[in-house]
Amino acid sequence: PSSGVHSNGFSLVRKIIFDHKNFSLNDVTETGKTLGEELLTPTKIYAKQVVNLLEKFNVNGLCHITGGGLYENVPRVLGEDVDAKIFEKNIPQKEIFTLLQKWGEISKEEMYGTFNMGIGMLIFVEKEDVDGIKSLFADMNEEIYEVGEVVEGNSKVILY
Repeated sequence: PSSGVHSNGFSLVRKIIFDHKNFSLNDVTETGKTLGEELLTPTKIYAKQVVNLLEKFNVNGLCHITGGGLYENVPRVLGEDVDAKIFEKNIPQKEIFTLLQKWGEISKEEMYGTFNMGIGMLIFVEKEDVDGIKSLFADMNEEIYEVGEVVEGNSKVILY
């Protein structure tokens, strides 16, 4: 999972918290942290985990979820004849995204098109490797979630 907002979507974040809600970075959120703490949580770096993964498994694609969220980043790694079917209930969403959506009255589509929504990176692998990869990440004390599958389509993200 991501460590939070990372460094993307801050134009929208500023608009929501400063212009729309008139908050300060010292205001405490429902998460128990100040807005400053929530928004300035350092971006998680995935290099070590990815190197370990690539040494042990065949990976069909990696997708770092940056600006443009799922909708812009994921199609870059998909073939023209497949879609990424993402199951929202499997995404370990950080509470800060729920708060931003509520405060800014932002649509789900805009949220997923702007923020990582709790997914820092997607790994595309064969189904038979999923359990082994979960075990590898557990050995590295890293959380990993199976959030979707690749299905026949035309290079888009479908949220379920």
